[in-house]
Amino acid sequence: MYVALTKQLWPVVDPLGKTLVFVRGTDRATFTIVGVVRDIPPVRPGDPIEPQLYWSNRQVPRPFTFVVVRSTVPPASLTSAIRARVRGVDRDLEPRSIRTMPDLMSGELKTPRFTMLLVIAFGGAALLLAAIGTYSLLSYIVAQRTREIGIRIALGAQRREIIASVMAAGLALVGAGIALGLGGAVAASQVLRGVLAGVSATDPVTLGATAGILVVVAVLACLLPAWRASRVDPMTALRTE
Repeated sequence: MYVALTKQLWPVVDPLGKTLVFVRGTDRATFTIVGVVRDIPPVRPGDPIEPQLYWSNRQVPRPFTFVVVRSTVPPASLTSAIRARVRGVDRDLEPRSIRTMPDLMSGELKTPRFTMLLVIAFGGAALLLAAIGTYSLLSYIVAQRTREIGIRIALGAQRREIIASVMAAGLALVGAGIALGLGGAVAASQVLRGVLAGVSATDPVTLGATAGILVVVAVLACLLPAWRASRVDPMTALRTE
């Protein structure tokens, strides 16, 4: 039996020698626990480990059986040999289907993979919109401050000072947005928990990396408006209404 089932049924005592009774209609089967094996990870990422057990097919025959074959040769070359081997055991037996583990895994992962691609697509679109919005907002702010910037340049302000001023205004807005976004991500962690595997919804490394990517994108979006602001002609700016 799996460790997960052991913890569920006998969390504080040794399960070896214990018995399990299964009743289905008029059929009754009794099993004695002879060993505990480690849990097998679920095929679909994020799914919980199900409590399960192994039993002898001779003791309680099943209407169907899965046989796993491990080989170092290409799986496709074993199809005929596997069918012949099964018929050698019983001529009435015929494998319904023979599939490779990668094929089975690919089929089980279709939904999680689609969900992942969907999240990536929406995340990429959101990042692009954030960059465009940051650039547009900074460009508007620079346009509104053209006269002020021209006066500062005429009074001797250095170009690097103008760039630093515009960048500071842009990054202040970005910082506030990132803080609100991180708070929203933490609040939505329960919704995201079902589509994540191997990492928590509030993983600090992931959140930190995301914030870092947003800062890089924001810096790139702020650079062009800041550079344009530093190139303002004082005379043109002073004539601007």
